[in-house]
Amino acid sequence: MRTRIARVPRRRLKAEINVVPYIDVMLVLLVIFMVVSPLSPIGSINLPRAEHANTPPAQYLELSVKKTQAQTRYQLALRKEQKRDELGAYQSTNDVLTQLDKQRKSTPQIAVLIAAEPDLRYEEVVQLISTLKKNGIAKIGLATK
Repeated sequence: MRTRIARVPRRRLKAEINVVPYIDVMLVLLVIFMVVSPLSPIGSINLPRAEHANTPPAQYLELSVKKTQAQTRYQLALRKEQKRDELGAYQSTNDVLTQLDKQRKSTPQIAVLIAAEPDLRYEEVVQLISTLKKNGIAKIGLATK
């Protein structure tokens, strides 16, 4: 009699990636982020505080910037040793620059202090500072409370 040798079927290797463990890990991470995200504070920014200058300059120009409904209004005043002399209200930056040029002819190194409303956009104040620096005003400060 002939003996039959039982053939063991060969196991073929699968060339697939098993993604089930990865999906499990991702679902756990998703649940963790969904639980933790409402607990984190949103939109709170801590701004630096400014110290007051020890001695303000004896003479400076105060430029008040106020926002009305549709436009920005500027008010320029000259401060000399606790006295305030109004120089006028202006509608545009160019009008302010011409008045500042007149004041700089008498005092070339005069400082400009910008007092802007709190609800004025930060971009407008930065653009004003940039414009003043381009026109040759070296000493610019910001009024703080």
